[in-house]
Amino acid sequence: MDCCGVTNAGVGILAFNLTQLQQLNLSYCRRVSNQGICEVGKYLKELKQLTLDQTKVTDHGFVYVSRHLPKLVSLGVEGCKISDRGLIKASESLTNLEELDLGSNLITDAGIRQAVVHLKGLTDMTLTSCMSITDASIESVINDLPCLTHLGIEGCLYVSEEAVDRLRETAKSAISFF
Repeated sequence: MDCCGVTNAGVGILAFNLTQLQQLNLSYCRRVSNQGICEVGKYLKELKQLTLDQTKVTDHGFVYVSRHLPKLVSLGVEGCKISDRGLIKASESLTNLEELDLGSNLITDAGIRQAVVHLKGLTDMTLTSCMSITDASIESVINDLPCLTHLGIEGCLYVSEEAVDRLRETAKSAISFF
């Protein structure tokens, strides 16, 4: 999809008319913001996969879709303006989620620690280039995400080799890193 011309109004029309849609990728639709995403949450109740990478979605839109789209199993918000506050609130509703991409967001160890307790079914988590993530987040992942098989931590400058080694040594030895 060429997203250069996709706007909030267009997303609203799409959502209103395609209520049975199960997958929607709005990546790089830079004219799409919380307003359009709230239309998605309002009408697309069957949605299972939503990708919003590099849109203008913030905590408000992230929390809104998490509360209104209970069937979501995959959610991507890489490069959006998601903070700990939004992650924590959204995680309370995303109990069916299996895949979550939080790359290049304003997430810290505090947000990860509080969110993972609600995200027990995650198999794939991407934290790539989350510059405030440290070894403490890896500990939270080890302790609270029993189903995790893929973890993206490339570009997390404050995650030590020791933390990665510890993750490999746990029962989660099947986790692959990217």
